[in-house]
Amino acid sequence: MSKRNKHGRFIVSKDGYLYDTCGYGCSTWGSYYQETIQFKNGKYYIVDCNLRAEIVDTGEEYITEFEIKVFDVLQNFEEIGKKYWIDQDVEASVFYGEILFDKPIKVYKMKG
Repeated sequence: MSKRNKHGRFIVSKDGYLYDTCGYGCSTWGSYYQETIQFKNGKYYIVDCNLRAEIVDTGEEYITEFEIKVFDVLQNFEEIGKKYWIDQDVEASVFYGEILFDKPIKVYKMKG
């Protein structure tokens, strides 16, 4: 199993997107341009790292961070189904037996 984020496996942003803190950017892993989600200083960030630019240029890190404004934190798949509904096809990856969502998914809060 992939390492769990101690603060939540999934997060829902204030603009209504579900992010998988373990799987985000998994299609980029191992390439020169990588994306991940990191938790630090009490906030979640999308982190983009361009490894090719680091090698070609001065050796400095080319890392960009974007803070995710968090609305909700979820621990597992069951919580997603109890609180939100998804009105789109969802693409998932399987990595070492773990289901991962590579991209954000638009979700809608269930009423009642």
